[in-house]
Amino acid sequence: VMKAPDNAHVLSEYGKALTSAGRVREALPFLARSTQINGDDWTTFSAYGVALDQTGNHAAARANYQTALDISPDNPTVESNLAMSHVLEGEIGKAETILRRLVARPDATAQMRQNLAMVAAIQGNSIEAEQLAREDLTPPDAKNNLTLLQQFDARNVAINIQPLAPPEPAPIPAPTLDTSEILKPEPGAE
Repeated sequence: VMKAPDNAHVLSEYGKALTSAGRVREALPFLARSTQINGDDWTTFSAYGVALDQTGNHAAARANYQTALDISPDNPTVESNLAMSHVLEGEIGKAETILRRLVARPDATAQMRQNLAMVAAIQGNSIEAEQLAREDLTPPDAKNNLTLLQQFDARNVAINIQPLAPPEPAPIPAPTLDTSEILKPEPGAE
């Protein structure tokens, strides 16, 4: 990043890595700058949306997902991110519509089906949630997921994400002097 501060690909990949590492606040400026430099990379807009969702800025996240979809229409990865953005804001019906369309596609992924299982559980449809959970997972993993999904319902789905306070700057240590090099006056010298 220091060697290529205006390289959209470098900025994007660094922002994605920061997001994956949970350093979302740090990732935002890199992803924003990358989208400004290269407005044709759907992956960066989608990643920027994910980072914004993680900070609770769902409206801005969805605007970035829409830009990504304008660049790459019907992209299942972006649509899945969009659906989860709706879940985060408690808009379960909107998420369900998107996820059902995605799960009906021949290229549907296990992640999409598990996201739909979560939406079904939130809506109280435990039978469908169980069917979807068992479709891709081993029996022990499906059981674990179902135990978690049973805890979801429409009352507790809207996640109230509060913006993170900026990290406190690390204290700057007081400078220390290396006195080994200071010349001491010779006895009798002024």
